[in-house]
Parts: sequence; structure tokens; C-alpha cells
Amino acid sequence: MGVKAELDHRAVEQRNAADRSLLAFAESAAAELVSTSSDDADSYVQRVLDNATGQWRNDFDVRKASVLDTMKSSETVTVGRAVGSGIERRNDDGSTTVLVAAAVDGTIPAAAPSAHDPAVGAAQPPAGDSAVPATTEPQQYQLRVDVLDVDGQLKLSKVGFVQ
Repeated sequence: MGVKAELDHRAVEQRNAADRSLLAFAESAAAELVSTSSDDADSYVQRVLDNATGQWRNDFDVRKASVLDTMKSSETVTVGRAVGSGIERRNDDGSTTVLVAAAVDGTIPAAAPSAHDPAVGAAQPPAGDSAVPATTEPQQYQLRVDVLDVDGQLKLSKVGFVQ
């Protein structure tokens, strides 16, 4: 293999490694976005802000009080996980748009039999068995996120749900 071919090969390997890191971050950040707990709403908001930059961070920061109120009153727990991702495009601003498929499982604690979280389609606990929390059917989401490297740290600069 010639020197140029070896340099090209290394460049491709470095780009592939960077893409794998970017996809892993996008999947982790998306899973965190759809994982909520009414018992730990403050930590959720802080995690989202820590992973955000630019207008997305500013917009979320402006509405964080509403997010906290909604989460605390919902009395639900949702656990999200990424099930796949792919790079859609590389943008002129240096960000990379990633599509992430995520699944969310939810539970309504037994202490809150009247809780209902329409965002995750939470079902009411079974009648007559208030000691057992109700588990919702898994929900599937597709998110489109822009990921930007900010001083060597990956951040979300845009987030949207794909319909």
C-alpha cells in the first residue's frame, strides 16, 4: 500500500470512529430525552441542559419550569432506549443531523392511581389492585437531532420528533 493510500485509509478510519462516537452520543442523548421520572425531574432537566447547546438549549431553558411542573404532576416513570440510528446529513454549520429510533416503556407508580401521562400513553392501574403499578405498552419514537462538537464535547443543537 502506498503512502497516499495509507493516509486515505487512516482518514477513513478516523472519520468512521468519529461517526460511531457521534451516533453513540445521539442515541444516548435521545434515550435520556425520553426517559423521565416524576421523582427526579430536576435531574432530568439538568441532563437535558448539560447535553444541549445553541437555540435548542435556550428554548429548553425558557420552558424548563413548565417541563418540571408537568413531570412532577404526572407521577410516572418512563425508560427510554435507542434501537437504532443513522446519519442523515452533515450541515453547513458543522452539525450533523442524526435520525434516532427510540422505544419507551412507562410505569405509573401504585401510589398514584389517577395519574395519566398522555405523552407516553400511560394506562390507568388495574382496578382493584392498587398495590401493583400499571405498565404502559412500549411507545416508539423517531427523533431527528442535530449534534455539534462544542470544544471537544458533543451536544444537541436541535431536537425534533419525526412524524
